[in-house]
Amino acid sequence: MSRVLAGKFLNCLHRNGPYLFHGYLAFKHQRFSISPIFSLLSGDNYGDPTDIIGYDPRTCGQNQGAAGVPDGNPGKANFVTCGASLVNGGLLAIPNPTTGAFDSVGQYRQPWLLNLAAQVSAEISPTVTGRIIFANILNTCFGGSSTPWSKAFPPGNQTCFYSANGLAVSNFWNGTGPNDPVGNVAPAIPQYNYPYLNQPYAGGFNPFQMTFQLQFKM
Repeated sequence: MSRVLAGKFLNCLHRNGPYLFHGYLAFKHQRFSISPIFSLLSGDNYGDPTDIIGYDPRTCGQNQGAAGVPDGNPGKANFVTCGASLVNGGLLAIPNPTTGAFDSVGQYRQPWLLNLAAQVSAEISPTVTGRIIFANILNTCFGGSSTPWSKAFPPGNQTCFYSANGLAVSNFWNGTGPNDPVGNVAPAIPQYNYPYLNQPYAGGFNPFQMTFQLQFKM
């Protein structure tokens, strides 16, 4: 009877990118062996003082207070009355509505990405070895900066990073507010209430795959 346990771990730091940890464990007992493999990728930094866009109130003909809307900030503009300003087509970079301040460059950290795979092999006979390779057993994201948008839409196997939504999210209203179905043509998308949108992994995760091989010794 014999048992062998081995492992290898690599830690690479890209000069302009995230950390990448890659490694495996190898266990062998008589004719059977298994090798789980993992890759762990840290998230990039994100955030910029120009990420969050709002309407230029100087171009708007009506605000929430003048319209008699009882709730919210009376200074918020009725966006359908806003016209183009001399700067950026009527929109301006504004402070992050969840913090009250402009975001700094790279203020937030994207979630980490974890991938698991494995290889299982068995010596069927002295001349035949069977091998099964499991790819993408697990693809998931976790961690990163704790923010209002990451708490509302936490990282996992669907959400892997966040990006600026590119919409005016803090200084406009429609009806009694951005979510009022009476004032909106369609119900508002909840993600659009936050300055950063949750996004899937770029290109999408590869599906689970299993490959069987037979190796013959001549």
